[in-house]
Amino acid sequence: MRDIGLPMLDRFRNPEVFLEFLDHYPLPNRGSIYFLDKAATHARLGNFDAALEEIGNLREGQDDWLARHDGEKLHDFELERLKHALVIEDLARAGDREAMQTQLLRWREENLDRYNLRDVADP
Repeated sequence: MRDIGLPMLDRFRNPEVFLEFLDHYPLPNRGSIYFLDKAATHARLGNFDAALEEIGNLREGQDDWLARHDGEKLHDFELERLKHALVIEDLARAGDREAMQTQLLRWREENLDRYNLRDVADP
């Protein structure tokens, strides 16, 4: 992780660079995680209108998937992404920057523990 993974991620030291990377991501590979990442990054930067647009894209993609897979339900990981998107959506609509930052930091902390990354994460 330290030798390969972290150096690869060094290029994403700020949210603007990460958004630029996402903007060049291949169209066929843009799924719910792509739109959630864009929404969360825009939200972190305070670009709430852009965050709401990406949440709309996420919902549209999930709706399209459901239409193509008649009778199937979203997978648990897709439901979790939708749940996070709805939280971002509510906070963006409210325009509450402080609550948004608090929520994004909370998720970061949860993921550090979930994926056992605390020892390699920046403070």
